[in-house]
Amino acid sequence: MISRNYIGIIAILAIALLVAGCDSTTNQPGNNPSSENEGRVVFTVTDAAANIESINKVMITIDKVEVKGESNNWISVSNTPKTFDLLELKEEGSQELLADSELKDGTYSQIKLHISEVVVVDDEGESEAEMPSEEMTYDSKLEVNGNSTSTVKLDFILDES
Repeated sequence: MISRNYIGIIAILAIALLVAGCDSTTNQPGNNPSSENEGRVVFTVTDAAANIESINKVMITIDKVEVKGESNNWISVSNTPKTFDLLELKEEGSQELLADSELKDGTYSQIKLHISEVVVVDDEGESEAEMPSEEMTYDSKLEVNGNSTSTVKLDFILDES
């Protein structure tokens, strides 16, 4: 079974690399936001590269997503807990929807994820990673414009951890 220290290191480094793997795309016309003063924002989760041979699954549960607006207030994007198997996302070369929300026009300077659990599964069973914090906040430059869709791709790169 994988040691708790190893699991903790994987989880911390993988989540730290999330910042480097964030990809934000803006100004995609269409998709019918509810008003010209609001734009749609889609958050997805993926793992573009993972090759950790002794691990079968890395399950991450994100309970809440927030963004920090121009007024420095945190705005909830999603309160729906979702669990993702990062290794399965890599194998399938896919992304899974984390949140789809409408936000007012403007620039959002930070994104905060509330992570309740990271579970690593190997041939001997499951182990929960010990996280230093249940919140992960990082800087962003998310631009939201009316009548357009912005996308934030959160890319966990486990094999570089």
